[in-house]
Amino acid sequence: THCISSAASDVYKRQGYNISIAVGKKIPAWSGFRAELELSYSENDADTIDFSGNGAGNEANVNGDISSTSIYANLLYDIPTNNSRITPYVGAGIGVSFIDSSISYGGAPVRIDDDDSVFSAQLIAGAAYKLTDTLDLTLDARYSRAFGVELNRVSPAGAAVVDDDFDNLSVNLGLRFAF
Repeated sequence: THCISSAASDVYKRQGYNISIAVGKKIPAWSGFRAELELSYSENDADTIDFSGNGAGNEANVNGDISSTSIYANLLYDIPTNNSRITPYVGAGIGVSFIDSSISYGGAPVRIDDDDSVFSAQLIAGAAYKLTDTLDLTLDARYSRAFGVELNRVSPAGAAVVDDDFDNLSVNLGLRFAF
């Protein structure tokens, strides 16, 4: 689920996908810690827009999508357990997100067709299941936030700026290779 929200507007995201790839390394001096560099891309269709601060209320006639390409530097901690096959982990990351919006709505076409590059951060919680000595199956949840996204909104009445944060909660299934 993605959401751009502010006193001026809320853009609710419902359907979409996320794909990512990361390269990382265990940090031997810090038992249980590892660092990774992650590249991710997500795209979601827009369902509704709610102008709570300056508009005519909820607008359901919405077309378009919002995409995000993000680069994160993550620090993760593998939590020790008595089970040799399952390793839970938690982590956090900071980075940059490139947000691209292509949304139109309303009877007279109003467009939020713009992009922005902003600071972003994320929290991570998940578990890895050891399939072989060099291959793990992973399942995690990642909550990310891109801060201070500014997108231009153009309508027959003129232009305005939608300014707020971009939230993303994704559940990810993946494979982790060790070499």
